[in-house]
Amino acid sequence: MLQKSAYAGAYVYGRRQKDPSRCRPGLLTGTVKVAIADWAVCLHAAHPGYIGWEEFMANQGRLADI
Repeated sequence: MLQKSAYAGAYVYGRRQKDPSRCRPGLLTGTVKVAIADWAVCLHAAHPGYIGWEEFMANQGRLADI
């Protein structure tokens, strides 16, 4: 719940990108997480959320400190 932006009511696109250096033939791997600032689309308040965007960002900060 702490890492899913949908719980904050946001619609996002581009949370993960393909990394050609990590691709292996025949496997569905090779994706890496992208920083929130680099997401292609991030619509806050796209739908009702369980937590607010500020609380989501505070949770992300706490997780980064771990």
